[in-house]
Amino acid sequence: MRSILLALALVCSSAVAAPDACLAVAQEFPGIDSQEFAGCVCDKRLANLHAPLVRPLRVVAACLYWHRNRPIDLATEKVALDRFTNGDFPRGRIFVSGEARLTGVLTFDEMGGVSLVPNRPLMRSSINSELSSLSFGREDVLATLSVPLHLQRAPCLQAKVSVTVKGIRALFGDSHEAGAWPVRYKFGHASDFKPCEAR
Repeated sequence: MRSILLALALVCSSAVAAPDACLAVAQEFPGIDSQEFAGCVCDKRLANLHAPLVRPLRVVAACLYWHRNRPIDLATEKVALDRFTNGDFPRGRIFVSGEARLTGVLTFDEMGGVSLVPNRPLMRSSINSELSSLSFGREDVLATLSVPLHLQRAPCLQAKVSVTVKGIRALFGDSHEAGAWPVRYKFGHASDFKPCEAR
């Protein structure tokens, strides 16, 4: 019994002393609760996650599962974010580090959402709609950009913009929050504000 307790004490002390890769990664994402990284993979197992993001963007944490909440074990499974794996697509979230300057069309839609479709996609090849655009909080963007007064009440509005993003939190699945959300961003030039084209 004494040897078992000693062994347990050694395991616990080494676990406490060992650096937690996800806690270190969480510090790169200010404003995001560190609890969001619970259960994530933040180490060499990420080599089994194929995510062909444009440089210098790269996945530094992944918390993924299959349909019906079956966890994805990146120690034994190889998964891709740009195509289906065995007819399924991962759900959950990833955290992307790196800074990128993007240009594209920013849309304030009728439902209150704000999204940017970049001229240069975030991923080199993808069927993944969550990574085809970036999502922003409407009030934050309105406070940043000088939207012409006569268009501020338009139900749907578009503009050409440039933006620098640093860090992305991408959510996959059926949630209304699904999408790629920059952690830090700064808008640069904005022009050609106009109502959205009729669909």
